[in-house]
Amino acid sequence: MSKEIISLKEVKHFNTRSEEFFPVDWFKKMLDHSPVFYHEGTDTWHVFKYEHVKQVLSSYEFFSSECPKTTISVGANNKEGTSPDKINLVNVDPPRHRKSRSLLAAAFTPRSLKVWEPRIQRIADELVEAMPRNAVVDIVEGLAAPLPSLVIAELFGVPINDRHQFKDWVDILFQPYDKNNHVEIERKKQEAALAYYQYLYPIVLEKRENLADDIISDLITVEVDGERFTDDEIVRTSMLILGAGVETTSHMLANAFYSMLYDDPNLYEELHRNPELVSNTIEEMLRYRFHTSKRDRTVKQDNDLLGTPLKKGDIVVA
Repeated sequence: MSKEIISLKEVKHFNTRSEEFFPVDWFKKMLDHSPVFYHEGTDTWHVFKYEHVKQVLSSYEFFSSECPKTTISVGANNKEGTSPDKINLVNVDPPRHRKSRSLLAAAFTPRSLKVWEPRIQRIADELVEAMPRNAVVDIVEGLAAPLPSLVIAELFGVPINDRHQFKDWVDILFQPYDKNNHVEIERKKQEAALAYYQYLYPIVLEKRENLADDIISDLITVEVDGERFTDDEIVRTSMLILGAGVETTSHMLANAFYSMLYDDPNLYEELHRNPELVSNTIEEMLRYRFHTSKRDRTVKQDNDLLGTPLKKGDIVVA
């Protein structure tokens, strides 16, 4: 189902793309002066206090994920570009949400994670080795962008020569919508979704006959409460994994280096001397330079839980 996109640019005019991507200064200002804010142009409520955000995202009896609008512009509006209902994680509430998570999570077992680790390490090593020595390196182009797409393609078990194509598909499918050219963007998204579907479907059929240690094979064999994935569902589920794994990880890597080399250059040297700090640093980077800064919910029943009257059907962005 096609949803109306809530663009943060319509709520707040940002001076730079960097400010739009990491709007922490605006968040601080709103937290201090307008923690519960109604924006007439988009007919949406926006909340900034931790207690309110937690309430909106967790009290599903009052705030539903089943929303006619969305802040996340991913995938495409054709059949090939949408996630199957069986693993709809974004637009359903518990208990259906828990069932969807269980089905998807069952494909990612400790066994498979242990098998994947050396494969991921090998790809990372190859990218680092390919970087020129004693020269300026574009860390996004050399590592942050290619690493996740190469890893996901490897874990899907697709032919090595096709791995770079995955990044091209992701760039299109996760391109933000713009009201000025949304028709052209949607056309490109649908073309990319169809091309991806037609590429991966025969691979799924082949793997059903020849299972291996990869994500596609795990999706083929997984079963929860008697439910299994069809070939069609596996292809469309893999597209969700592709986007969730590639786009978010690329941003995470780029943001981490930005923080270590720009926010505080001392961090990089400290990590270099004390590699045991890396694990905690990654957790902190996920919190500090977040990839996703907003989530939308629909008010299910009239309430004043945020200190202001909200009506059934109102859209709240946390």
